[in-house]
Amino acid sequence: MNVRGLAGPHKTMLLTAMAYNLKKLLKHCTPTGMLASEADSAKRQFGHAPSSCV
Repeated sequence: MNVRGLAGPHKTMLLTAMAYNLKKLLKHCTPTGMLASEADSAKRQFGHAPSSCV
């Protein structure tokens, strides 16, 4: 991605970091309406129970 000036690359890096952190957050958070069977299958698949992030 080509950007000009000093503000362009800075904004690109900030957006990239936000997207990366959001992806990690969504991966470890579960919806509040998750069924117990879904939580059990997630626990077996990932080795820990998913937490509910608010």
